[in-house]
Amino acid sequence: MDDRNRGWYWLILLLVAALTALYVQQRELPRRYMEYQKSAEELAQTRQSCAELEGKIEASRQRAEHLGSDPTEIEAAIRRGKDLVREGETVFRIEKAPQER
Repeated sequence: MDDRNRGWYWLILLLVAALTALYVQQRELPRRYMEYQKSAEELAQTRQSCAELEGKIEASRQRAEHLGSDPTEIEAAIRRGKDLVREGETVFRIEKAPQER
């Protein structure tokens, strides 16, 4: 490559680099990329919490299915719901302190 062509090469390369930098600045690509990364992290956290909630739902579903066939669980659920106690049991109730105005 002769000196004249080399000069054109560097000029065109410099022009392409300047246009690329102008494009990146005009389109705010660094800011948009940071927002993309933040959104991707939020999506990953949301998916993880969704998976945890699905696990809790499945555990609750299994517990509910088991509740209908286990006599001890049935009795415990009825006693909790109706505040019933067996003979000889002692019940301790913890009440909240009255709020001051």
